[in-house]
Amino acid sequence: MLIDRIEYKYFILLIGLLFSDILSYAGLSVVTKILFLLSFVFILKESKTSASYAALGTIFVLYTFFFVGFLLGIHNLSYFIFPILVITGFLLAQSTFNPDHFRTFVVFFLFINGFALVLEKFTGGYLIDSGHQYSLIQGQGLFSWTKVQGEFLIAMSLLFSKDRSVLLILLLSALLSGVRASVLLIGLLLVFTFLSSYDLKNKVKNKYLVLSLLASIFFLVPVFQQTFTPHNIQRYTSMVDIGSSTYSVREYVHNLHYDCILGYSPDQLIFGNGEYCQKLFNWGAESTTLHAIEYYGLILSLGLFAYFAYILLKNIIWLNYQKVGILLILIVYMWNWRFGFTYTGIFLWWYIFRMTNRYV
Repeated sequence: MLIDRIEYKYFILLIGLLFSDILSYAGLSVVTKILFLLSFVFILKESKTSASYAALGTIFVLYTFFFVGFLLGIHNLSYFIFPILVITGFLLAQSTFNPDHFRTFVVFFLFINGFALVLEKFTGGYLIDSGHQYSLIQGQGLFSWTKVQGEFLIAMSLLFSKDRSVLLILLLSALLSGVRASVLLIGLLLVFTFLSSYDLKNKVKNKYLVLSLLASIFFLVPVFQQTFTPHNIQRYTSMVDIGSSTYSVREYVHNLHYDCILGYSPDQLIFGNGEYCQKLFNWGAESTTLHAIEYYGLILSLGLFAYFAYILLKNIIWLNYQKVGILLILIVYMWNWRFGFTYTGIFLWWYIFRMTNRYV
């Protein structure tokens, strides 16, 4: 049985999110949208009353903002997706959703995704060909873009942040995908499991899975030897070099978008100006923070990030140093990466909103 406990409302959500790129590639993206809407309604109905009211109130405010945006010719319906992902993550954090109930299913999906990452190294092409040029260094797996694969791996690591066996699978997948951000965060979470009393009490759990992972590493040695060329290794070492092209290119792009935002009119600053800046430079902001301000304006964006800062402050006061470390990394990612905009980004927001609970 692939699900540890039958909870269809959450299983519908998982199916829709994990297979979203495959369904889109097959021309069935409408299926993902239907599954997402169904699960959203179920989760909204099941959430705590106060959380449901908060979500409905936020949706009402968003609709008001977007209606004004429509009148100003700024927004279209696709812009509404990101706020809905954030709201879904919030509702999920208030619900009875427990990732452990779906662990077997997720691990099964991770193995298939890992197999796809290995396979593309031998075939010289991506399983889902969305027009991105093939690179031996970067893998897509069951997703349509390397960055989507990276966000998926990070989302799964946050769902199973204390499960060493799952984190090992994710770390191998992250190395095969070549997404440095996912390697860094998953590696840190894995270190935390060795430092945490949680895993010391469960160190013999899933020993056969650990043995199979070690065997997999042995058989994957030729793949890693082929993948980790001096150039690829340099990509990882450049993460600690502030003067490297990794950061200089981002700084250049950020500066372009700063100048664009500074040219906004007062109403554009309040309500956003959609994809104006992206079209102007033919280059996205490479930053969740800047992207949110450009698309949705200062009020909604600053409200979201102020709440994020509030969660961080609470964990500092509680002396939850590991959670503070993870939240700080997520803040850096949101500043330096367009992060949290895919369907699996829902689990990123789920993790963030759960951090308001001291004991999770």
